[in-house]
This record gives sequence, C-alpha cells and structure tokens, in this order.
Amino acid sequence: MEYTFENKTPGDLARDLVTFSAEYQNLSEQLYAILKVKPAKWNIIRDQVSSDKQAERIWEETSDGINETRIKLRMKSIDKMMGSIKTYLRVLDSEAKNLY
Repeated sequence: MEYTFENKTPGDLARDLVTFSAEYQNLSEQLYAILKVKPAKWNIIRDQVSSDKQAERIWEETSDGINETRIKLRMKSIDKMMGSIKTYLRVLDSEAKNLY
C-alpha cells in the first residue's frame, strides 16, 4: 500500500493514524488466534520430520503460517507508517509555531 502525505491536513493525518491503529489492533487479534494454535499444530508437524528447521519450513507453507508471515509484515509496515505520520505531524506543529 502506498501512502502519501500530499494535500493532507493535520486532521486528515490524525484520522489516518486512527485508521492505521484500528487496522493494527485487528491484525494483532488475528495473529493472536494463529499463535494460539501454532504450538499444537507445530508439534504435529515436528513429530513427522527430523528437525525443528524442517518443521518451521513446513509450518510456513501452511495457510496459518503464510497468514502469520503476512500479518507480521503488514503490522511492521503499519508501525513504520504511523511513526512517519507522527513525525510529519510534529514538523507541521513546529512550522505552525514558527519553531522550525
């Protein structure tokens, strides 16, 4: 997802922060559901292979494993975007106060 600061007011940016926060929270709940069942499923896989590394690779190929990776990457992206928006809002605030 590409995000742009262009033509956004501080209010728009604040609303975007709220939206990103809500999405992050939703993804966190999805990740929790996956991580809750992962140990049991992973142990079943581990019993069928000779190493933890093999078990992890097989887990990563399951739908839950793929979703776990997708969710973690999206959460990381959202976290970075939220940090950028907050920094940009601080700069706008400083400029408004003629401190920059």
